Amino acid sequence: LSACPLVVVGRTVSARAAGPGVEVLHVTVVEPLLGSAFQTGDVISVRRPAGQFAFGSEDLLFVNPWRGDERFEVALRVAATDPQFEAKLAMTRRMVWLMEIKDEQARIEATLSLVLEQLRSEDAWTRSQGLEELRWMTERLPGIFTAARRARLVWAGRVTTDAQAVAGVHAALRRLRATDDGLRGEPPKEQSRP
Repeated sequence: LSACPLVVVGRTVSARAAGPGVEVLHVTVVEPLLGSAFQTGDVISVRRPAGQFAFGSEDLLFVNPWRGDERFEVALRVAATDPQFEAKLAMTRRMVWLMEIKDEQARIEATLSLVLEQLRSEDAWTRSQGLEELRWMTERLPGIFTAARRARLVWAGRVTTDAQAVAGVHAALRRLRATDDGLRGEPPKEQSRP
């Protein structure tokens, strides 16, 4: 999201050739998600390799400006035919909402709440996204995990029924303990085997 200034659900309404293997699509904005320049019903021009978009398809589009502000280039497309389209659209909506939270601590709390919610999801793709986000957060931002946030992780590991999610929470807690030990200059603790 941070790399694309415009994210929309768009419907392809026309296409025309724009050179060898490239076409320009006219896409009606069905739902603007990120970027305030366009509203529902606006039409944007999008550059894309030929033949990838069907007329009338509604897709989740992450786009970047191409040669100015009048045309865009698709950086990422989630097709409406993707089996995980609804989950990916819901995730994108939540991520946009998180980006709008200005207070850093409130954003961290909301992000952790989203991740923990994902770990309890019935949907395997959503759980995998939560696990990936949790891994990234504990590797890159271990300092945000206060005692209260770590307690939330412990709780999540107890109430989550998916074995992979439980293992992911335990791995996250181990990473955080290893970071704590490293900050104190202590060698990692030896784990005894059963």
